[in-house]
Amino acid sequence: MNYDSLVDFVEKTAARFGTIDVLVNNAHTITNPMPFLEKSIEELDIEMHSSLYAYWHLMKLCFPYLKDKPGAGASIINFGSEAAVAGNASYSAYAAAKEAVRGLSRVVAREWGEYNIRVNTLCPNGFTDNCSTGLTAQSQEVQEWVKSAFVNNPFKKAGDSYHDVTPIAVFLASDDSHWITGQNIHADGGAWITA
Repeated sequence: MNYDSLVDFVEKTAARFGTIDVLVNNAHTITNPMPFLEKSIEELDIEMHSSLYAYWHLMKLCFPYLKDKPGAGASIINFGSEAAVAGNASYSAYAAAKEAVRGLSRVVAREWGEYNIRVNTLCPNGFTDNCSTGLTAQSQEVQEWVKSAFVNNPFKKAGDSYHDVTPIAVFLASDDSHWITGQNIHADGGAWITA
């Protein structure tokens, strides 16, 4: 994460469109999965900086454009992870970063509601081309585990990020979600079912 590039990105986006109504934070660099005792602090830093720190900075940088919009207001969607909620083995750095994102999102939802900004986290379960590419670099054991994890839901199939998850993000970005904030939404085909 490069702070100056984030500043430049936000300024150019606002200049191009005149304002910012929605912020979707979905970036994250995943280091190689391995047991916690084998993970380095450097790997934790990579995961925290690529998601939590970037989300933190982008929310603050976008705040002047998002605040006090009339009507349904503005929306921030921060991507969390079902794997972090579940505490999947070998994903300690990933889980730490993603759970920190969920905690931060809840706090900001409470603090920024008065500015007509809603903040939610979205935990998706969808397979992308990027997932497929990254998976080939993993061990056969990890590949098999990931493939089985993606179909561990009532529908017994892997979700498609573009067709199954994107509509949920579009809903959270839309005015129709104006009364939803501080929530963690699982777009995962029912893989995580709770009361």
